Amino acid sequence: MTTANYDAMNIDELRQYVLNHREDLEAFHLYIDRSKASGRMITIDLQQISTL
Repeated sequence: MTTANYDAMNIDELRQYVLNHREDLEAFHLYIDRSKASGRMITIDLQQISTL
């Protein structure tokens, strides 16, 4: 099995890698962490939504 070099991938390349290798949980978690750090992801408070 080939080990992917996640550090060499930019966020878009890592996203594509995760989509093509859904079983690679390490890559998925790294993608989530990078997405949060770059401001690509938002957090939704379900408690606030239910009171609207």
